[in-house]
Amino acid sequence: MELVEPLLPRAFNELGEPAKAKFLELRERYWELGATAMMFTTYFKMIHPDVPDLPLRDRVSSDATGMPDALLDATAYGDFLDTLIPFGEQAAAELRAALHPEATPFSDSE
Repeated sequence: MELVEPLLPRAFNELGEPAKAKFLELRERYWELGATAMMFTTYFKMIHPDVPDLPLRDRVSSDATGMPDALLDATAYGDFLDTLIPFGEQAAAELRAALHPEATPFSDSE
């Protein structure tokens, strides 16, 4: 969630222009995933005491096309988490790699 919050991380300022553009593109792609995940945290519970009802499909913006159907259509919290966790880990890995390109391991082709 911290990688898609409104304030940019400090490491963003150290990036060159192409890397900044890549990070912003990924941030735009995944911001709604971060907002959705936030609804299930203890911080959100302080503001809104009820856990959101599932499925979420009708309660997220229509441009949530980057979110998996299994996440938006889950009717059980276990199924929801089974999709949210690996998708969130993938999103975080992509965002971190864009934010710290020097730390990205070489691919097999390099």
